[in-house]
Amino acid sequence: MTSVSSSSPVKPKNTLCLYLALLNSLSVIGVALVAMVVCGVFQLWVGVLVGIGVLISGGLEFLGRHLWMRSDLKARLFLVGSQLWLLLFIVFYCGIRLIKGPDMALIQGLVALVGPTYSEAGMDVDFLTSVIHSSFVTGYVLMIFFSVLYQGGLAWFYWMKTRALFPPGRSL
Repeated sequence: MTSVSSSSPVKPKNTLCLYLALLNSLSVIGVALVAMVVCGVFQLWVGVLVGIGVLISGGLEFLGRHLWMRSDLKARLFLVGSQLWLLLFIVFYCGIRLIKGPDMALIQGLVALVGPTYSEAGMDVDFLTSVIHSSFVTGYVLMIFFSVLYQGGLAWFYWMKTRALFPPGRSL
């Protein structure tokens, strides 16, 4: 019979969920850092601020994972809160972009790039401009929609998986 020393660490439950939390938190942190650098280079300061918010979300999730491994009751708060915090910043950024509208220099650059091809095909350049604008709006609306699905789903997933930390009679 194999004996287990009392100093050996207790294997946390839901190891797959812990790996998911690790992978998700590190990817959020990495994407936030890259986005902050890109936005900083192009002097898009709202993007830098949103990147800082996203970076905080990744840190909260990483901390929540660590607390979950220790069976700390605050793990649920940090894991679910990080997803809702991230969702807030994604919706905030997309909302600002939708309110401001597409950058006219970007639209003019795209029209200059592909406009002659569309003109030769008999299409109006104004039609191309409206297609670019509607693609911009559709892209950000879809980003909000899928973020609500993903971040909301992940928040719900963490909520359900961490309920083992809350047996009857144990609360924050």
